[in-house]
Amino acid sequence: MRVSDAMRSSNFLYNLNITKVNEDKLREQISTQSKINTPSDDPAGTAKLLNLNNQIGQTNIYAQNVQDGLSFNQDTNTEMENIQNEVVNVMSNLTSAQNAAVNGNLNSFADQIDSSLSLILDSANSQSNGKYIFGGTDFSNKPYALSSDSTSVQTQVNTSGAQSVRVSSNSVQKINITGTELFGTIIKQTGTFDSSASNGTVTNSTTKVYDNSGNAYDLNMTYTKTDTDTYSLTYDIKDSTGTSVYSTPPAASTLKFDPTNKRLVSIDNSSNTSLNVKSPTNNINFNLDLSSVQEGTTPQALSATANQKTDIFNTLVAIRDELRSGTLPTDAQIQAVSDFNSHILDKLAAVGNASDQLSSTNDLLTAHKTVLTTMESQVQSVDVVQAVTDLQNQDNILQESLKVAATILPKSLMDYITT
Repeated sequence: MRVSDAMRSSNFLYNLNITKVNEDKLREQISTQSKINTPSDDPAGTAKLLNLNNQIGQTNIYAQNVQDGLSFNQDTNTEMENIQNEVVNVMSNLTSAQNAAVNGNLNSFADQIDSSLSLILDSANSQSNGKYIFGGTDFSNKPYALSSDSTSVQTQVNTSGAQSVRVSSNSVQKINITGTELFGTIIKQTGTFDSSASNGTVTNSTTKVYDNSGNAYDLNMTYTKTDTDTYSLTYDIKDSTGTSVYSTPPAASTLKFDPTNKRLVSIDNSSNTSLNVKSPTNNINFNLDLSSVQEGTTPQALSATANQKTDIFNTLVAIRDELRSGTLPTDAQIQAVSDFNSHILDKLAAVGNASDQLSSTNDLLTAHKTVLTTMESQVQSVDVVQAVTDLQNQDNILQESLKVAATILPKSLMDYITT
């Protein structure tokens, strides 16, 4: 087949255009420092780049969550240390008050206890980034407030909610110490009901509870099976003479268990698995945690343990008022303050452990982001030195092509373009 001048010119122009396209692409890459400026530049690379960008974005979100958690933990630690320092001051004042030489000036000790109580309340109502640190998940109001007559400290919101942050696609971490677990008394009930027991089967449990003066009471709980996976709970609190603290017994609560895993799922149709039990007249206030009660084919006897006997607030109120009336605090009250000091030290250790876990997670996320960024750079970034060299080569090819064309073609390129 004869190769005409027109065919040679057409092929030359095609190759010339390819060279110029390559030049333009290299110039754009050098200018933008990016290999991929449009999806058509590298469809496979574009897909990989989108996936890497998505992973980096998620990692950034998790890293920010961890930073927020660390900040919240630091504020929690600071306020708990402030509280613990005041508790130590209270313990020192109570020791001094026991000295017979100063018993005639108990009112000054009452003032010091009142001052510590006020500072502890301030820390209990402190905030971190607009959230009450010990308010659980309810940030609508201060968690704790002194009553109008200053005779008690009242909880104004549900302080039991756990705050968590997501640190990976399938993992969350709790970042708060709830007000309930720090300041409140939690009676944790454990045990396993016989899932094969007939309706009407009764299970009893008794444990000791205390008022803010350290006086002991019996908490009597009765569980009655009323239907499949359903139980009725009634309870009463009786003093040392066996007399109930209630003029009218509290209403029964309905407990429902998951038919599959046999775990407690609701109390009175609420997903909350604890009950607040109180007797204001007797200065009794605690939470009954039933989350560890379950059904099973192997029954286990019910038992109950308390994180602490009484709440620190109303214990201090009672001590303050008794000091002002000229009465020294009881051994039980002094022990309650000492127990709370041990309790808050345990919680400080828990905050430290949570911070360590968050810091370790942060290190892992940082390392993961570095790997992803390196992979992104390998797909996207331009080797400028190589690109400049390639551009010069393309330009040399273009210039040489034009010289050759001028030699072998009898007519100019414009002649063929216009034919």
